Amino acid sequence: MGYNMQQGPGLPPKKSKTGLWIGLGAVAVVVIVALVLVLSGVFSGTNTANGGEGEQAKESKQSAKDIATNYLTAISEGRADDAKKMLGPTSSDTSLMTNEALKDSLTRAPITDISVTEPTGGNSSTVNVTYKVGGEPVNEEYTVNVRGGTISTSTPHLSLYGLKGVDITVNGVTVKEGDKSYDVFPGSYVVASANKYLEIDGESTVVVTKSSSDNIPRFKLKVSQAGIDLFREKVIPEAKACLESKNLDPGCNMALNGTLRDGKTLEDGTITRTQSSENANKLENVVPEPGASVPTIISASNLGSFKVTGICTDSTRSGECELLGGFAAVKGMKFPKASLNVAEEDPKVVWEDV
Repeated sequence: MGYNMQQGPGLPPKKSKTGLWIGLGAVAVVVIVALVLVLSGVFSGTNTANGGEGEQAKESKQSAKDIATNYLTAISEGRADDAKKMLGPTSSDTSLMTNEALKDSLTRAPITDISVTEPTGGNSSTVNVTYKVGGEPVNEEYTVNVRGGTISTSTPHLSLYGLKGVDITVNGVTVKEGDKSYDVFPGSYVVASANKYLEIDGESTVVVTKSSSDNIPRFKLKVSQAGIDLFREKVIPEAKACLESKNLDPGCNMALNGTLRDGKTLEDGTITRTQSSENANKLENVVPEPGASVPTIISASNLGSFKVTGICTDSTRSGECELLGGFAAVKGMKFPKASLNVAEEDPKVVWEDV
């Protein structure tokens, strides 16, 4: 007698072991993938437990390098406004950090061979930068604020001390005032007087980098050839007219006293003033100097002396006499200091008391 071995309706179906093993395998794969992602920093974005660096830290370091590179690249391309945006706040004068001044610099000293190292640090990272200014190598260190996207290191300075009292241009840009220090980009700077009658005495072009800021020369002014020519044009004719005068007071602020120390009187209208060839040469080749406090007032006091003769009279007689000044010529026997203010449109000669 056979039996039909069917499962009763109240019993659960028998589970397959194959499905169980497949499910456990899938879970294991998910766990392993998650561990790999965590260890690689994808989930956390931070350093791993063993001190390794996460992707965010790597991006920060790359950003610091990029900021420094972009800054120097902007300078090398004459984009002063873009470069200034990458600088931190400063209380210094930045009026020379213009496109005009920078582009003028690049015509003489291009910025080339820019290289920036990988940085170290957190939000503020230090990078070493190297580049060339007009072919001369420069090696500097920049501190970069990664969060702000700026260079925290101060820029080079151009000192214009000694140029007070006259308008000054730097790379064609007129500065607000001389005798102070200005922030500048690395580069070549031509310092000049805006007044054509004055110029820089000595080297007027300097290459400025952070490392060279302490070696910038102290500028000073001298009278230009145009100023020398103007001075001679104004002063020499007046001086010669005074020499030719027969009067006690010939002008040029060198009037003679009509009563001499020995009691004799000197007759007006009889005076002769004669220069030696040596003194005449001093007058013809005079070279003025800028004023110490007001440089546009140029002057000279080495115009030479002269011999003075005239008719002298005392109680008994009269006749030609020569005035003696002792070891040094006294007033009326040499030219006083002559000055000219070249800041004026039509300057007049001023003969000053000696």
